[in-house]
Amino acid sequence: MQENSWAVLELLDDILVAVIGHLGEARHLMRMRSVSSTVKNLIDQNPILWRNARFDGVSFTPKVCLDSPQHLSLKHSDRRSICEKASSAGNAYARLVERIIFQKQSLYSLTAPESLSVALIENRRNGNSQSPRRP
Repeated sequence: MQENSWAVLELLDDILVAVIGHLGEARHLMRMRSVSSTVKNLIDQNPILWRNARFDGVSFTPKVCLDSPQHLSLKHSDRRSICEKASSAGNAYARLVERIIFQKQSLYSLTAPESLSVALIENRRNGNSQSPRRP
C-alpha cells in the first residue's frame, strides 16, 4: 500500500511541474516558490522549468541599502540566485544577464547598416573570411 502512495505522490509532483511549466515567466516561478517549502523544492529541483523561463518584467537593478549612518551599499535581491539557477539549467538569457550584471563582464557590440550586416552573415555562411565591400 505504501508503494502506491509514493507512486501517487510522484505523479502529483509531475502534474504540478507540468502546470507550473506553463506559467513560463521567471517572476511567476519566483512567486510560486513562496507558496511552501515543498513547492519551492519542487521548482528548484526541476531544471526544465528554469531552462525555459522567460525574464519579462524582471528587474536586476540593485537596491541601495543604508548599512549604518555613514555607509551605503548596493545589494542584489534573491534575483541573483534565481538567475544563476536558470543559467546553470541552460537558460541563455539568464546566462547573459548573469555575466553582464553580476559578473561585470563586458558586452561588445557593433552597429552597422543592414546591407553590411547581411553581407557579413552571407560571407560567414559561405565560408568566406574576407570582409565584404561596402555597398
